[in-house]
Amino acid sequence: MMIEEFEARTGIYPSIETYRVIEEHYYQFDGNKDDFCKAFKENHDGIAQRIQRDANNRSQRRMRDFQADRSEKEKEVKDLKEEVERLKKALDHELEWHPYEMSGNVKQADYEHLRNTDDTRIMSDTEAKDLLYDWWRSGTSAALQRHRLELHPLRLRRDELRALQ
Repeated sequence: MMIEEFEARTGIYPSIETYRVIEEHYYQFDGNKDDFCKAFKENHDGIAQRIQRDANNRSQRRMRDFQADRSEKEKEVKDLKEEVERLKKALDHELEWHPYEMSGNVKQADYEHLRNTDDTRIMSDTEAKDLLYDWWRSGTSAALQRHRLELHPLRLRRDELRALQ
């Protein structure tokens, strides 16, 4: 029996899912189309209730299966997103910049050692700037004094030479 025939005989317009259950019950029914439709319409022996109960049970089962499948898919998506993030971090780590160390310069490992030493004091930018300025200024003064000391004996010699002439 086609759905259109069922609708014409009963005046009931079931959903596709409900009609599938109706069709299964029709195949098990002892009688022709007209007898089945009359029995369904009048609910003989509770046939209409059984069909509706079966349709409802199938619908609920489909909904549970859908929700379980959805939960699985959501977990799978979450796992895949985590894997993408892990791979992004691994790629970033692989591609990150590594400093070039010249043999005559201080090595990065030495800086790390200094940073991890207990007696190393962390300075603010201002403190570091002042320290470097003091070192540079005193270094310049010392260099100028050394330069003057080196020149001073030459001046004495010139003066001595002039006196001798």
